[in-house]
Amino acid sequence: MKARRVVALRSIGLLFAVTALVGCGDTTPQRDAVPPNILWITWDTVRADHLGAYGYFRETSPHFDRLAGESLLFERCIAPMATTLPSHISALTATYPNEHGVLANTQVGGKAFEPSEKLVSLAGFLRARDYATAAFTSATPLKVWSGIQRGFAHYDATRGTTRQGGETTDLALDWLDQRPDAPFFLWVHLFDAHSPHEAPPGFDRFETDAPLEAYLTARAFPKTARRWKGDVVDVRTDMNAYDGEILFIDAQLKRLLDALEHHGLRETTSIVLMGDHGEGIGQHDFLRHGHVWNEQLHTPLLIHVPGEPGRRVSAPTSLVDVFPTLLGRIDVPDEEAFLAHVSGVDVLSRPTEGRLVLSQSSARLERFGVPLTYSLTSLERKFVSAEDGRIELFDLSTDPFELVNLAAERPEEVARFATILAERLARQKLRHRQLGRTGSREMDPATIEELRSLGYIVEE
Repeated sequence: MKARRVVALRSIGLLFAVTALVGCGDTTPQRDAVPPNILWITWDTVRADHLGAYGYFRETSPHFDRLAGESLLFERCIAPMATTLPSHISALTATYPNEHGVLANTQVGGKAFEPSEKLVSLAGFLRARDYATAAFTSATPLKVWSGIQRGFAHYDATRGTTRQGGETTDLALDWLDQRPDAPFFLWVHLFDAHSPHEAPPGFDRFETDAPLEAYLTARAFPKTARRWKGDVVDVRTDMNAYDGEILFIDAQLKRLLDALEHHGLRETTSIVLMGDHGEGIGQHDFLRHGHVWNEQLHTPLLIHVPGEPGRRVSAPTSLVDVFPTLLGRIDVPDEEAFLAHVSGVDVLSRPTEGRLVLSQSSARLERFGVPLTYSLTSLERKFVSAEDGRIELFDLSTDPFELVNLAAERPEEVARFATILAERLARQKLRHRQLGRTGSREMDPATIEELRSLGYIVEE
């Protein structure tokens, strides 16, 4: 055993020393000499406010909620982009989309992004240090053509467009049964909450009632919303099905936790469970995701380290901060070498007052005439700037659902945020040049059709 040591973190290419744990006292347990296992679970398209631990009125997530009580639960985790592939790459490499260059699930014309070989994935880093690395993913955007598989010795993607979470979990449990005799980094990705929303049999138990109506009214939901193709969706029916899907993936979490217990791994395995982005379900008149509205960016995030007391973390956090924050709680071999390549930070070892999290819209939306849009989110403010000149400012302390634009009333705040945004983007573009530009390559026709069926490729 050894005392907790604070690692050096790199932010936008510069190293700086972190010397204190701010605002909460050092409650981190002593660290083991044996490298810990890491189980990384990603729930695709799950908005945080539909989980009980985040205050939802329905029991959609009993197993998540229980684990959250024993974990670090991040109350304000914001995705860098509300899109599957860019968000997952940002988490694995702890870099922002403008740095790694993957700005949508595909490029215009149905070509694949090809991330720079200079990008350092946590999976590849751990594999080079004798970790067994395995991934089980459930949808076409995370197939091997995407580049996300780099660093995984075993990568099992869906054979079709999507794979139900129960089957993906089965495969992950089989791998655990036969895992190598080494510390492991295991990724399990569940896609069931993605549209079209249809709860599996036995989980379609939610019906419209007075609490749901109150929830919808407070957030100014419409009665119906229209898909890009023009068909109209009843918001209440869609939301009831969506909640059933979350209940289903929560049941898969229980299976994974039970397997760790069965194999005697609960005390040697750190667990990271996060969403990659949320879902509109009609809020702000948008059914899906890709914009910078809070319901599409606010994701669940918990980090469970055996022996560390559970608590809630209010600091604004980006998905690029997930693994730097985990590495601030555990020891893996030569971890500083990974942290030297990242832009994310250990949010528990830094001052959080005034922290701003940067997000951007998916490049996919530009194909529908939606201009590239950026946002900066703090505990109390949300600043939005679009390339067509649209500016928005929301006071989240009084307007958490982003309904009242205060930009015209607060020009000084707008100017300050605009300056900060310009500086952030300039640093990220410099970082992208340092990492090497993102390439492109052709995809096979079958993959293009799968992505088109999910709405990620449209006729140009």
